[in-house]
Amino acid sequence: MKTARCSFAQRIGYVTTCVLPADLLSDESDADDPSTLRADASRDGLSFIQVHRQLEDDLYLARVAASPALVANGDGYTVVLNENQLAFAEVWDVRLEWEDHRHTRKRDPQDILSHLRTHAAEIHLFPNEAAFSSLPAPASTPALSPMEVAEVSNRDVQEALLLVVQNEPSLPTQERRSRQFYLQQAFFQTMIDKLMDLLYGGQEHAQALVVKARCHLLVQLQRWHRLTRKGHLIDAVPHFSPERQEMMWRLTIGLPEMAL
Repeated sequence: MKTARCSFAQRIGYVTTCVLPADLLSDESDADDPSTLRADASRDGLSFIQVHRQLEDDLYLARVAASPALVANGDGYTVVLNENQLAFAEVWDVRLEWEDHRHTRKRDPQDILSHLRTHAAEIHLFPNEAAFSSLPAPASTPALSPMEVAEVSNRDVQEALLLVVQNEPSLPTQERRSRQFYLQQAFFQTMIDKLMDLLYGGQEHAQALVVKARCHLLVQLQRWHRLTRKGHLIDAVPHFSPERQEMMWRLTIGLPEMAL
């Protein structure tokens, strides 16, 4: 199941200075030149780009440099980036600067990186943002006792999310469930699906019993979460996988303190 989302060209456009995580750039070097694109075109984990034109449906020609001034002046390096990588890009402006001279304070680049990754996750998971415009943002993560860890693709999470939204009963506007609820239910479903694939993948009897017990516990927690709507039990960290060239989620599910 595929869902259309705004392309980079629709969302930001061309020849606009943007910032994105440097780990999306190549870190390869050779014997003749030990430098790498990531090292040369980044500062404190951030790179600055200007996209100049679209090559194909999913590919863009861009310039990348270690500072917004360099890329704005046409310096830096020519690269080709795809939509998944550009989902992490945001327009660079004074609100993201390291130093705010009016208040003499500094902004941690790690905060900017975290913001960019969360931004990319929402673009992938909520491609039709208008449908969720009235939903509140996710709450902070409660203390959990880690129980199960899995890595799943954004594609699987997106498909589960659409099914969760479609299968939920209609609710009055004042009782509409939050974005956090939908995301948590989708994360539960992708973890359960992954265990079910493992269960039916020809496991030995003893191993199959263990996987079945894990799956049963996740189903119970998912049902509890659906009925109580309390907090969220899955800590989800989005990241871009260079090997798979797609967005991935590292999911850690835990028992809430009240259950312990």
